[in-house]
Amino acid sequence: MEYTRGKIVKKANSTLGFLRRNLRISNETVKSSAYFSLVRPQLEYCSTIWNPRIKANTHKIEVGQRRAARYATNCHNTRSIISMLEHLDWETLEARRADLVLQDHQRPR
Repeated sequence: MEYTRGKIVKKANSTLGFLRRNLRISNETVKSSAYFSLVRPQLEYCSTIWNPRIKANTHKIEVGQRRAARYATNCHNTRSIISMLEHLDWETLEARRADLVLQDHQRPR
């Protein structure tokens, strides 16, 4: 299972690399839309299906979103990731996963 998760995270990183090469001069909105359509679904799938409770696994998945935030804002220096995510109005994948779990438990059966 660890192999599969790593493979999905690697694919998401490869997709982000593709976006970096092909949307080099685009504005923040275009880069953000590309991330939401191509990269984030891959990370959410990995995040939701395996629901990593171990910090190392959670960190591996969140790193993809952090790279995308740096790419979208064109800020690759020491600026805070939290402020970048707030500026872009992106939730962390961990927060989205918690919301999905909550919704699943509240759904009538």
